[in-house]
Amino acid sequence: MKRKYAFLTIGIIGIGFIAAAILWARTAPSPSAQSGWQSASVQDILSSRGSFQGTYTNKTYDFTVKYPQSFRVGEVPDGKNLSLVFQNPDKQQGVQVYIRPLEENLDLTASKLKNDVPDMKARNITATTVADEENALSFDAESEAFGESAEIWFVHEKTLYQASTYRGQEELLEKVVETWRFGE
Repeated sequence: MKRKYAFLTIGIIGIGFIAAAILWARTAPSPSAQSGWQSASVQDILSSRGSFQGTYTNKTYDFTVKYPQSFRVGEVPDGKNLSLVFQNPDKQQGVQVYIRPLEENLDLTASKLKNDVPDMKARNITATTVADEENALSFDAESEAFGESAEIWFVHEKTLYQASTYRGQEELLEKVVETWRFGE
């Protein structure tokens, strides 16, 4: 029975990743403009004093996260799931977070990720910590729907969080996820 739920959960993760990629593709610039997503402008944000002054709070999932004040936040509900987009479309910068409730807690491991989401070419997979949760992975990915991306996925209280951005904005993704807090 547990194995059945594990396969169902993995299938849901794969569908979530594809849905997140489609949402991101709709809100991001065209692939030809993607090359303009330069890390130099991301560096400007990261080095600017007080740039992470925006705070997003979600009462349903009981978390807060900080983001650059110049960014806009969009929420796109998808049934029980939720996509968040933190972006500055003028500067072509952003982070997307796809949130999916699970039937049971999921242990994130490199082998599970590679086996359960084979369409995504994940590499440089590293176990990490997010908001004191050790059930997290950081990795680079490539998929037909999304292109090259930097990803941080983590699980908290039977909920999967898939944070992603385009390559070249890894530091922005890390900084946003670093501010993530549950229960505050």
